[in-house]
Amino acid sequence: MERIRKALLGGHPLLYVLTWEETRVERLAQHLAKTFYGAPSPYGVWSVVDGLVVDGIPVPDTQDPVRALEAILAEARKLEEFLRATRNGTGPL
Repeated sequence: MERIRKALLGGHPLLYVLTWEETRVERLAQHLAKTFYGAPSPYGVWSVVDGLVVDGIPVPDTQDPVRALEAILAEARKLEEFLRATRNGTGPL
C-alpha cells in the first residue's frame, strides 16, 4: 500500500501491480486515486483475459499489453490536444 501511495504522490498515474489479491488492490487503488486526483478520476484495470477496462467499460482489442498501452497513450494525446485547444481559445469551452 505504501509503495502505491508513494507512486501516486510522485505523479505516476499509471501503476503496474502484480498480485494474487486483485480485488483488494483494485479497491485500494481506486480509493487512493480519488484521494490524490479527486473525483471524477478515470480508473482502468488491465488483464490478459479482459484487456483494458476503464470505469467498467471494456476497451476493444486490448488483451495484448502493448495494445492496452497504445490505447492509454491515444487517450492521453486526445486530452492534451483538448487542453491545448481550450487554453488557446479554440476549443469547445
